[in-house]
Amino acid sequence: MHGGRALPRRTMLFLTRTLVYAGLALLCVAPALSVPGTARRMELEDLVRVCDLAVEGRVVSMRAVRDVRGRIVTEHVLHVRRTHVGLASTLRTVRLPGGTLPDGTGLLVPGMPRLEVGHECVLFLSSEDTQGTRMPVGLAQGAWRVTKTKDGLRRVMRAMEGLAVVDGARVGEAETHSQLDYAVFVARVEAAKSLRPVSTQPVVK
Repeated sequence: MHGGRALPRRTMLFLTRTLVYAGLALLCVAPALSVPGTARRMELEDLVRVCDLAVEGRVVSMRAVRDVRGRIVTEHVLHVRRTHVGLASTLRTVRLPGGTLPDGTGLLVPGMPRLEVGHECVLFLSSEDTQGTRMPVGLAQGAWRVTKTKDGLRRVMRAMEGLAVVDGARVGEAETHSQLDYAVFVARVEAAKSLRPVSTQPVVK
């Protein structure tokens, strides 16, 4: 919330992309600098409301490549267990900025989540850009890891090291970890889906 009002969905996604690409530009100029990623503080309901796609699944492979503009991106292939928002698909390839190429050349994007093969996760993602790349909504805030306790209970958590959050006019470090019971998490996601703006169908002429 900002001044008692929620920012429009397009504005929030635009701010996320703008902040990340500004960080990319800075890293290209001064790669030795440690620059924290910055994003607007977002609750789980905010992620659901503004995302273009929300999927839950296991990362089965990762491959860093250069897109047609020469930027390094990583293609994550997910075996999808559940699609919370968007069109359902059993397998889905998600392109995220950053990664390390086979020759060792890499790009670190501040504030981005760290995914690994075998991870069970829930991703809240922006729409694709012209190169097919998406952004996690709110950077690391938009990626939740699904884990099991010793008692077999499922929980979801997100790690947000290296992320600064903007809350109103204040900028501060994000909490290092945030976690929820899986059932509570899903219930909140389902409830928040009713707050999503009604999509309008394009007019065919």
